Amino acid sequence: MVEVLEHWQIGKPLILASQKAWDMIPFTQVLSNSKIRKQHYRLYSAFTYPLNNEEIGAALEFYMDRDFDSIICLGREGAIDLGKMIRHYLFDADEDEIYLFESFLHPDAEDDVLTRKIMNFRSSRGGRPRVIAVSSGFGSGAAVSSRAYYLRGRKTCELQDDLLLPDLACYDPFFSIMQSPGQVAGEGFDAIAHAVEGIWSTKAGEEARANSISALAEIMHALPEAVDGNADALVSMAHSAISAARSLDQSGLTGPHALAFYLTSLFRVPHGMGLA
Repeated sequence: MVEVLEHWQIGKPLILASQKAWDMIPFTQVLSNSKIRKQHYRLYSAFTYPLNNEEIGAALEFYMDRDFDSIICLGREGAIDLGKMIRHYLFDADEDEIYLFESFLHPDAEDDVLTRKIMNFRSSRGGRPRVIAVSSGFGSGAAVSSRAYYLRGRKTCELQDDLLLPDLACYDPFFSIMQSPGQVAGEGFDAIAHAVEGIWSTKAGEEARANSISALAEIMHALPEAVDGNADALVSMAHSAISAARSLDQSGLTGPHALAFYLTSLFRVPHGMGLA
């Protein structure tokens, strides 16, 4: 990671992480080793999962009011999806899409204040920032997905664009070693759901289905030992989970995820357990 930050000449990142993830992941050491000091980055934690329009809008304002050259997302879907959407709306989306987002954010407003601010911001900035996704769990497919999800009221909405895919996705089994066996099991259920949905999705092609079948076999073999904290099994889980998540991204989510979003948002059921 240090080599990547230096190679890409990242010096002023916006770091998206819940306070819990920030406390758990020893990322300050990575930043220090890359010569990025505390005064050169900002930590932003004002979001939940699933994200809502208000949280996305506040994050857009936060980014525009400061000078960043990249977005580093630490943790799970909330941080990673938010990073992808910040870059999408500030640098990639066309004006009509931005205005549509603003109309959902402020349905009673008669002016396009946010849209004009974004367009002015875009004209004053150079290239788009890199998005680096550091996943704290192998169950999360957000780091290798061209999709992002948010709540509009009680409705779960999907944003899909190939440009949403992060520039770098990484995972370290150290994160799972620090979790409880129950949390690791939940991550495993999430990865299993990705593989199963990648198999039975009506949109799955032959390659995606074959990759999901292979990943599912590896996950089922490695998960019991991963729950017991075996490092080799956790590495195997990470590899197979990434493969399953990429295949599912090509095929699209199916019923389990559609239902699990509501279990999480309305009843706070952990995502992996909801999928199970």
